[in-house]
Amino acid sequence: MNDEEVMIKLENQSVRILNIEHCIENLEKGNQAMHDLVLSVNELAINMKNMLQEQKDQGERLKKLEGEPVEQLKSVRLTVLTAIISALAGTFVTGLIAVISGYI
Repeated sequence: MNDEEVMIKLENQSVRILNIEHCIENLEKGNQAMHDLVLSVNELAINMKNMLQEQKDQGERLKKLEGEPVEQLKSVRLTVLTAIISALAGTFVTGLIAVISGYI
């Protein structure tokens, strides 16, 4: 093998090395992009989990708010019923006292 053949092989090897280095750079860039994507997906999953918990909490608060008027209505009904029964009982007792005092 003469010097010219060695120079040609050396030149070919240099070109191959440059091509391989270029491929390695592309792979490293792709690897970094994949790593960034994995981190983004992980962050997205954490945010989704937090949003789900917040939605559950809001659902519970909404049920309480929706149930409040029902409880107030029940309370009003009970108060009105108690007032009517008390008035009727008072009227009955007053009439009974009037009848008894009429006989005395």
